[in-house]
Order: sequence, then structure tokens, then C-alpha cells
Amino acid sequence: GRKDGVAVNLGNIGNVYKNLANYPKALEYLQKSLHMNEELGSKRVIAGTLHNIGLVYQSLSENTVALEYYQKSMALNEELNNKSWLASTIGNIGNVYRYLGDYSKALEYLQKALVISEELHNKDGIAINLGNIGALHADRNFKEFNAAIAEEYLLNAMVLCREIEAKQYLYQFHKVLA
Repeated sequence: GRKDGVAVNLGNIGNVYKNLANYPKALEYLQKSLHMNEELGSKRVIAGTLHNIGLVYQSLSENTVALEYYQKSMALNEELNNKSWLASTIGNIGNVYRYLGDYSKALEYLQKALVISEELHNKDGIAINLGNIGALHADRNFKEFNAAIAEEYLLNAMVLCREIEAKQYLYQFHKVLA
């Protein structure tokens, strides 16, 4: 009834604050949503809220905290067999490992996210993960740094980005390629 609607709306308000880069307010509303959904036992919504809290902490460069929330979200999404959220969360875990300097784990998670996105025929997910794998291979700190592999992944990502009109990612991957 009413309480689950309130919980969802709290999460939506938190996401609006996240998109406005007002991270303290975003966390306040997302945490309220999380607690209410935990009381209600809404596992699917809890998984999404944990993911969104992870995004806020990642935006704050608090990567170890982000990782904790993503891992909780990943476990719930695996339990629920919610593959679209699972792919997104696993991809974000890969990016966090990259920011933490654990490049082999980053590659492992980004590749897993790519496989799931391909299984789902999710072009957005495929483009994002191809681009992130390309960006990883373009990172000179990565022991497997390889400009040719980076270029191949990034160009494939950019082709898909044009096809699905994902301009924000197209710009991001073009910058890495430049």
C-alpha cells in the first residue's frame, strides 16, 4: 500500500538530488528509502537503492564505500536473477576497482558485465562496457596497457553509441581515444 509508495518516492527524490550533485541530500533520501524498503522486505527495490547509494559514494570518490554498497546490490540481484541491474552493478564494480588501482579485477568485472549485457541484447550496456574496457586498456598504469586493443574496444563502443544516440558516452569515449 501506502508505505511502499512512500519508500519508492523517497528513493526517487534521492536520485534527483544525486543527479543535481547534491550528494548529502541524495544520501539522506536514499538511506531513508533503503530503511523503509528493508522494513517492507522489498528485495528488488533494496538492490536498486543499494546500487544508487553506491553511485553517490562513487561520485564522492569514496570508492571503498561505493564498493561495499555495490557488492550488497550485486548479491541481491544475483539472488533475484535480476540480470539487467546485475550487469550495471558489476560494471560499476569494475570501474571502482579501476579507480582503486586493481586493474586485473577491474577487467574481470567489466568483462562479466559485458557478457551479461550481450546475453540481454542491451546495447547501452554493451556500449558502456566496451568503452570502459577500452578505457582500461588505454590506462598507462594498467600492466596490460595496449593502445591497439584500447582503440578497438573504444571504436566499437563509439559505433554503438552513435547507433543508440548515447551522446554522453560517445563524448566520454572519444576523449579517451584522443
